[in-house]
Amino acid sequence: MELSQAAAANAQVRRAFKSGRTRSFEWRTQQLVALKALLQKDEGEIAQALYQDLGKSPFESFATEIGPLLNSCDETIKSLKAWMSPQKVSLPLVTLPGSASILAEPLGAVLIFSAWNFPICELQFILYLHELR
Repeated sequence: MELSQAAAANAQVRRAFKSGRTRSFEWRTQQLVALKALLQKDEGEIAQALYQDLGKSPFESFATEIGPLLNSCDETIKSLKAWMSPQKVSLPLVTLPGSASILAEPLGAVLIFSAWNFPICELQFILYLHELR
């Protein structure tokens, strides 16, 4: 990837974030479903590329790269609503009848560098999935 392409991709990601569309549960779920569908649709091609580049067998590709990521997508889809919900916190009695909660909100775009020998490894995408929270 050329520097100009990276800069253009970065600008596009930042525009999408600033638009506010990435904050919704629906958008985040749509991204996860699309990632899972891509992995399932292209599993054979991904395994072939991992074999050509790194000598990984189809079993190793699924066991160390594709399968764990599919499971992480499922778990994130299942838990996302709860992760996005406000978390109630206790307050001192002097603040009664007040209440408080913590609402985690995304702060911006994230760039994740991955290891060369595990190009789609679950560890990199776990970071991505947690950024969708």
